[in-house]
Amino acid sequence: MRAHLGQIDDALGQTGGPWILGAQFSLADITLGCVLLRLEETGFLGSFPAKGGLGRLAAYYQRLQARPSWKAAIVDVTHPIITQGAEDLRVARAQDREIALMLGD
Repeated sequence: MRAHLGQIDDALGQTGGPWILGAQFSLADITLGCVLLRLEETGFLGSFPAKGGLGRLAAYYQRLQARPSWKAAIVDVTHPIITQGAEDLRVARAQDREIALMLGD
């Protein structure tokens, strides 16, 4: 996952951003936003930049979160299945030494 996020970080540098395709916000941004959100909810997202780089990706994620549509679709809407799933994954990470080592904990 770290390598994949690095490729996305590089792509953001090549397009000049602020979005995956450059100036145009697209379905690619919505899709990637979902992936980043799930990584954040489980505590995995913070582990990847800590290993170096990914500054463009971090700034990109902040731009996504600043969009009014993010607030309307993500912040203002919660679902118990997602909340429980994210918690289950956080617990698994805390209890599984292999996962913790893989993520640099």
